[in-house]
Amino acid sequence: MKLSFSSARDESTAAREAVSDVIAQSNGSDLLILFSSDFYDQSKLLSHTLELADVVVGCSTAGVMSERGLINDIGVISLKGFKAKTKLVVRTGLKIGQEVGKTFTDLRNGTVFVFPDGLRVSSLSLRVLV
Repeated sequence: MKLSFSSARDESTAAREAVSDVIAQSNGSDLLILFSSDFYDQSKLLSHTLELADVVVGCSTAGVMSERGLINDIGVISLKGFKAKTKLVVRTGLKIGQEVGKTFTDLRNGTVFVFPDGLRVSSLSLRVLV
């Protein structure tokens, strides 16, 4: 697992700096986890990231936590050496945990990462990595 950040203010440069660096550190990548502050246009950032990597999951928030504190940047984690599958699950309501849990009935072992959309009040959007 490797980690890189970029504080570039435009999406193309930020993605290129952080993603290229983390892929070089890990000598390739099976999965990138992208964390972004809400400063960036998320669609543009994801588009530029997908030009450099095949499998990307992650989320955006008001700021990215790092050893430097809360930063208004992007952070990218590269994982290599395992197989991953992703599911996009969007649910709303009081039983959201139960509804999302139903999507994992075929999971026998592994790790699940859940990325809630904390910036939306009316609905909860989850990107789930299994």
